[in-house]
Amino acid sequence: MQSRQFVLSFITALAFLVAAGILLICGHASPGAGPLSELREHLTPSRPVTHVVLMSIKSSVEAANVKKVTDGMLELQQKCIHPILQTPYILSIHGGANTASDGLDRGVTHAFILEFDSPEHRDYYLDHDVVHQEYREMVQPFLDLQSASIDFQNGKYSSAWWEN
Repeated sequence: MQSRQFVLSFITALAFLVAAGILLICGHASPGAGPLSELREHLTPSRPVTHVVLMSIKSSVEAANVKKVTDGMLELQQKCIHPILQTPYILSIHGGANTASDGLDRGVTHAFILEFDSPEHRDYYLDHDVVHQEYREMVQPFLDLQSASIDFQNGKYSSAWWEN
């Protein structure tokens, strides 16, 4: 019985070391970050991320430029390419002009909802994708300062990983 327990413990430890080694070799972990936290992060199934963009397009913007802003946003789904896979990584984009009549829009004129299959893809989009950065620069002159964005993972109501 003890030898079986030893073998199971040995196999578990060996699997952990192999997984941690693979993460280090592939560049997905850094030695100082702590192998347990890195391993947990990479082995935990990722939830899709919803990115909500609320735009306040200035009332002085001509219709042709409003179309340029909205069409440009929708085109990001095909133009934003994953750097390794070389394929589009935004799962979906949909949106439109504000039609609310309740007076609670706080100046928001348009909303867009983008879906990413992982926080990593969302992070790449926000921080590194040149196409997205160029789009942001193009639309900036047309927007009021009230524009905003938020992200969420469906069903996750806390930022603490142990609570979800």
